[in-house]
Amino acid sequence: MNKQNKQQLIVAAAARVHEAWCEEELKAFYGRLANEMQKGGNIDEILTNAGIKNGKVRNIVSINRTNIFNDEWLMVQLSTYEGFKGLIAKGVIDVKRFVSRNLTEKEIAAAGDNYNAATKQENILRSFEKLSADSQTENLQAAESAVAVYEEMCKCNVSLKQLCSGKFKTEIGVKIHADWMRRNALRKDNSPELFVEYDALDEWVKGQDLTVFNAMLEEVKLDPKKYEVKAKADQKFNISDVYAEEKEALEQIFGKRVD
Repeated sequence: MNKQNKQQLIVAAAARVHEAWCEEELKAFYGRLANEMQKGGNIDEILTNAGIKNGKVRNIVSINRTNIFNDEWLMVQLSTYEGFKGLIAKGVIDVKRFVSRNLTEKEIAAAGDNYNAATKQENILRSFEKLSADSQTENLQAAESAVAVYEEMCKCNVSLKQLCSGKFKTEIGVKIHADWMRRNALRKDNSPELFVEYDALDEWVKGQDLTVFNAMLEEVKLDPKKYEVKAKADQKFNISDVYAEEKEALEQIFGKRVD
């Protein structure tokens, strides 16, 4: 794959990675919403409580009541995930996820109510092209990591068909996670549960690592020839090397041997 095609793949994959992350974020929110609906209460309380994860506000939710018949109708629509997504598409329900970001004055103006000036946070639960450059960076880095893993495994005689089959999902997850830890080493004190070996991660987090790679693969499958990486006869895939790479990442972050 030449440099130009590789860069195109990274950018296109970054948009797919973000789209996939948004879908996972909404699914996680809806899971909490479904639990809150079972408890009963009014719709405003249910939506507010669904936005809380592990005791912290994760999602800000609002209702556009000009577009609904009544709260009973709204509850019926929210009884399924498809109904929930339909309400978002119609602008009835708005779910935001604010995180700290550095925006230029132009980006702040363009973001509108998707930027909180008091906290300097941006809503990242929206389309990739509308995000600030700072928010796009993590997606681009994740896509770049996925492309690097794809190139490496192709060179080691792993075919695109094998990568798509899920045969190497653990090995891929290990490599993606190791690279994520290196990029985010400064976050280790705030998210210690993420700075562990891949096998020790929560299943949902493992899924997030694989989502990054699979989103990139969807782009590759659109034009396999364009993104083809030639295998090297003298290179073979070795699982022990993958786990050694992960241990090296942990040792670099914590400055001590990992057994």
